[in-house]
Amino acid sequence: MPRRLHLRMLFLFAVLLIPAGTLLVATSLRGARRYHQEIVQRQNLTLAQNLVHESEGIGPADAGTGGLPELVKMLAMANPGVEIYVLDDDRRVVQGPADVTLAATRVRGAPLDRFAAAAAGADTTFPILGTDPRRGGDVVFSAAPLAGGGWLYVVLTDASRASLARSVQTSTTLRLLLWSAGLGFTLLLATGFVSFSLLTRRLRRLAQAVGRFELDVEGDDLPPPVAHRDEIDDLQAGFADLAQRARTQYRELERADLRRRELVTNVSHDLRTPLAALQGYLEAMDEADAARARGYLASARRSAARLGRLIDQLFELSRLEGDADALHCEPFPPAELVSDVAQKFALAAERKGVGLAWRRGPTCRSSAATSAPSSGRCPTSWRTPCATRPQEGACA
Repeated sequence: MPRRLHLRMLFLFAVLLIPAGTLLVATSLRGARRYHQEIVQRQNLTLAQNLVHESEGIGPADAGTGGLPELVKMLAMANPGVEIYVLDDDRRVVQGPADVTLAATRVRGAPLDRFAAAAAGADTTFPILGTDPRRGGDVVFSAAPLAGGGWLYVVLTDASRASLARSVQTSTTLRLLLWSAGLGFTLLLATGFVSFSLLTRRLRRLAQAVGRFELDVEGDDLPPPVAHRDEIDDLQAGFADLAQRARTQYRELERADLRRRELVTNVSHDLRTPLAALQGYLEAMDEADAARARGYLASARRSAARLGRLIDQLFELSRLEGDADALHCEPFPPAELVSDVAQKFALAAERKGVGLAWRRGPTCRSSAATSAPSSGRCPTSWRTPCATRPQEGACA
């Protein structure tokens, strides 16, 4: 099987065309044979009747008394394509050519009746095929009833009984028909090759464009079709849109990767500064006295706090950007939330000399709904405004 689509289509077309052409030739030959049989039978429609009129002493009662009359024998010798038989009333062969072995000793009666009606002028369809006593099978014939009973049965063996090869060799019409069929078959194959090549040309161009496609190279992609005429245009439009979106996403990924590298560089620098300071203070504490050690310890705590804030911010950033945690709404008591916030910021407020207090107002609900990550870690910025910027009628 060829790999090219248009060659496969041509191969399938040829596979379908060869049986169709063979059937056409066989039908034409059969039609030509039937036409020839019709012509032969029509021309010899009264042959048996004329033989009955010209000959005497032909009848079933003469069987075994000397065979056919001399006139009939001479006619059979002059025309080898004619075989003469005498039938009785039961259509049994009682006389025939000498030294002939019969394949059938009885002929069918229905064709004889049709032929008799046609000879009498009735409208019928030719050819009328009867039994061939010598060879078996069907053959055109001429027949006439005998005066003393029975039938004169003349078999018209003709060129239609010859083989196909001999018919082609001896018939100009058949040779012309076969040459025409061969030429037509060749022209159909050539036309199919050209047609299938033109039909699949856009598919080949699209396949070449797909093979040349690269994300990071603006190549000579096929433009979207002007009009959507068929499925190939739809496929080309889909590929053009897919290529454009793929390149856009690729550029976005490149920019995101660049931002990620910049972020890693900046975070590394920001983490290195407090970490180096923390390390330096811890090393200096080994050689310092108690007073200086307490100062180094306070500075180390500030560096550690700064480092912790940076780590918390990185963690929250990764959670928010990665959508790792889904938000689920669940009820909670607002009073407990306010109490937790107040306790968390109480130490920081005390260090700055700020008093922090809260009370439950009469309009405060006993429960509310909030959204929080499933991991249980909630950014401080989500809860801080509840305690620092209370609205009118709030609980804190």
